Amino acid sequence: MEILDMKKRTKIVLICVAAVIIAFVVFAYITVMNPFNIGIDPLTPAGKQADTGRRIELSFTYAKQRLVASSQYAFWIEEIHGSYVDTVYVTQWTAAGGFSYRPLSIPMWVSSAQPSGMSDAEIDAISGATPGNGDYVVTWDLTDRYGNPVTGTEFLFFFEGTMNNEDNVLYAGIIRLDAGAWTETPDPVYTQQDSAYKGMLTNVRVAFYPGDVEVIATGNNAEEMEATGALDIEMPDDFGFSIDFGILGRNNIDTFNNTFTKDLIIAGNETIGFTIPQHKMRDIFEAFKEHRIYELPDDINAYALSSMGDSRMHRHPNPKYSLTYTFRDETRTIVCDDEGPWDTYAGPPSARDRLVAFVAFIAEYIYSTEDFKTMSPPEGGYD
Repeated sequence: MEILDMKKRTKIVLICVAAVIIAFVVFAYITVMNPFNIGIDPLTPAGKQADTGRRIELSFTYAKQRLVASSQYAFWIEEIHGSYVDTVYVTQWTAAGGFSYRPLSIPMWVSSAQPSGMSDAEIDAISGATPGNGDYVVTWDLTDRYGNPVTGTEFLFFFEGTMNNEDNVLYAGIIRLDAGAWTETPDPVYTQQDSAYKGMLTNVRVAFYPGDVEVIATGNNAEEMEATGALDIEMPDDFGFSIDFGILGRNNIDTFNNTFTKDLIIAGNETIGFTIPQHKMRDIFEAFKEHRIYELPDDINAYALSSMGDSRMHRHPNPKYSLTYTFRDETRTIVCDDEGPWDTYAGPPSARDRLVAFVAFIAEYIYSTEDFKTMSPPEGGYD
């Protein structure tokens, strides 16, 4: 009798374990595959207009892969130098914790967004259940993860999908907000070229819609900006600058104190009174806008090295730049230690190029003046 009761208890335990396993499998299937198309509101079906303002739109065709370790994807934005900006959309299963026990699920997004540090509210705001088959549109409203308008004009977009275990696809490219409307059809990059699941994410297209007039905030309160990306304002009364430039940054033009210092190398330096007339200051302000100096990072060296790696050669002594400018009641400083062969920079027009072009425009004017021509010549030279 006791043996029989033991067998019954064992049978009951086995039935309970089997029920738990079945329930887990069913839950996982519904969560990942979403056969009932639950909770797809964050995605706008193609043909419906989600927004009419200034925006980036990702459109794509999605086809479910009938596998457990599949059908996950994310669309997110990074700064041009690689810092995370915001996730526009990510499938809920991975975002809500699936990444912790399935590391192969959209791993690039996990590395960039760091969902383990996000609150439940943040996860809810950027995620939704895996949708049904169809064409979809996802819209980025040009804000960061905190809801603040972005300040730059160049960003990176990434659209990553996990098709089956380590079988992933990535679409990526550059977002430019300083031009008119544009459309890009990025090429897919597969981790497995012979993948049988390439049909999961197709017909991918990224488009910029500038709207009628864009209004954004830069790091220096430059709020009036047209769709061309050029500040549509006159030179403010407080616009001024001090720039160290040349070899070791030993030349200086300072409009705050109206001086110019020339590097005489062995003979030291020479400083004279030097005032830039208002009409030329207006020309310089136009160059300031043209080269979008207000967008540059504070430390261009860090920006460049993160883009190029440490493979560049170095030269010494080298040019150095330090620009301190005041614009609309704010003052900031940008530095650049110009050591390497910048012509090898493989990316969009570099921050260094924009700063150097701006400084060169000013230096060309300085060198053309009679005040500069009467200064002492340098003695010696640099190796």
